Amino acid sequence: MGWHYLCDGFTGRVIGLDLSWSCITGTINANSSLTKLGHLQRLNLAFNYLDYFPLGNNIGEHSSLTHLNLSHLGFNVGEMIPPGLLKVVYKLISLDISNNYYTLQVSKTNFRSLVQNLTNYLQVLLFDSGHVQFELPKNFSSSFRKLSLQDTGMFGDISDSQLFHLPNLQVLRLGWNPLIIGTLPNFNWSFSGSILELDFSQTGIFGKVPDSIGNLHSLWLQYLGLYGNQFGGQVPRSLANCTRLKALDLGTFPIWLEKLPNLQVMILKSNLFHGPIGGLESKFPFPELRIFDLSFNGFTGTLPSNLFKSFSGLMDWEEEKTGIPRESNISPTDYLYRVSLVIKGNEFDMRMITSIMTSIDLSSNRFEGDIPNSIGSLSSLVLLNVPHNNFHGYIPEEIAKLHALEALDLSWNKLIGEIPGKQFNTFSNDSYRGNPDLCGCPLSKECGNNNVSDEPPLDQNDDSIFASRFTWQSVEANKAKEETSKTWLKNEFSNIPEVAGGFDKFISKLVLMFWQIAMDASVSSLNAHAGVIYICYS
Repeated sequence: MGWHYLCDGFTGRVIGLDLSWSCITGTINANSSLTKLGHLQRLNLAFNYLDYFPLGNNIGEHSSLTHLNLSHLGFNVGEMIPPGLLKVVYKLISLDISNNYYTLQVSKTNFRSLVQNLTNYLQVLLFDSGHVQFELPKNFSSSFRKLSLQDTGMFGDISDSQLFHLPNLQVLRLGWNPLIIGTLPNFNWSFSGSILELDFSQTGIFGKVPDSIGNLHSLWLQYLGLYGNQFGGQVPRSLANCTRLKALDLGTFPIWLEKLPNLQVMILKSNLFHGPIGGLESKFPFPELRIFDLSFNGFTGTLPSNLFKSFSGLMDWEEEKTGIPRESNISPTDYLYRVSLVIKGNEFDMRMITSIMTSIDLSSNRFEGDIPNSIGSLSSLVLLNVPHNNFHGYIPEEIAKLHALEALDLSWNKLIGEIPGKQFNTFSNDSYRGNPDLCGCPLSKECGNNNVSDEPPLDQNDDSIFASRFTWQSVEANKAKEETSKTWLKNEFSNIPEVAGGFDKFISKLVLMFWQIAMDASVSSLNAHAGVIYICYS
């Protein structure tokens, strides 16, 4: 088992220990050597599978701890945070207990102590997917820089919350808490810090998005999540002032979005927006875009000719060839964003999406005309999803150059002719259904005759065809190995209630978890995103 530590340069004592991703299972006992590291300041146990909360109440003996990462662990069902943790939290600068496989239970009293009474130094609290199910506290420590409470079951009205008056706040995530209600305040905040990320997605927040949101341009706002709420009215044009935005999850397509040159994620799905996408004034709109989702709307007309030509974030960029300027490179260790993608008929909450992930989803609209040849220049594109439109003509030969493409859905359009290129032979018939005039491999209909595929027709109203058929070859390429793995997993985890209640569902969640992990480029980027940077040398 590999592990990394950091020693004090003067005393030689171990002050930092990183055991993340170390395949630790079972229990870390109270008499473990960990308890003897009395000068430990940084401890990272993330991404292991432990039976119980590590060290139990003995964790309170680590009075020097300043950074503690206990995220993505497999605690037993109903496990409570031990009171011993509250003995050290008053010195903690960063605490990450988010995204544990089983719901981590926290009593109302303990959470209030954690957030309000013992947080003189705490700057980072990540508690995503915790289990609290009580009212959002009214008061928070003014020291907070990063606060993430997504998917916790919290409820309450945020209209007058102190959260909007924390002077050092940089990241605030309250998404996926549908019982959090209220209206957004005027964004006339006076911060000594810089707001980088605000996420209120999938909450019960209502009313108008205030015009003053444009005031956040001076605070370096890079991510704004407002998807899945009950907002009324128009998205304020003042948001165009926030030119540093890299990810925007709203649900509309105002043309002025092209003025956001750093935008990497645009999710505008599942609304009633309609009409053509036209009038783009910029020569190179959206140069950094990597996720582009307009699905389930009523957009019509042809796609603007210059739309995809400027998506340099989806290209293997070379300015000499494209002529497109690019002011910053996109790194795999850039910010991680939480988005929802439709995969095989199911909507998945991707908590670890990085800039490596690239997709274009135009499904379930009324776009028409030819599929633009310029898509063929997006050589980094992983997912292309355009079913249920009125695209016609031939599949462009240029698309066969998309060697990074993992998922393709062109179904239920009006495409004709032979399916081009060897690359397209790797996708299943489902990718082309509903186009009766297509022919060639992998379809059973050969070109040059009238042979018809012997596959049963698919109901065009079937919800499953509105999905991105995101098929990972590493999962499905070898069915024999898959069944062997399932058997092994079933035996290994048969004592887990979720497995007994539905093994296939459990496996799906497990595969999704590993896929999410694989999307991250390095462990160090995860630690940096959690607000805890570990310097580990042996």
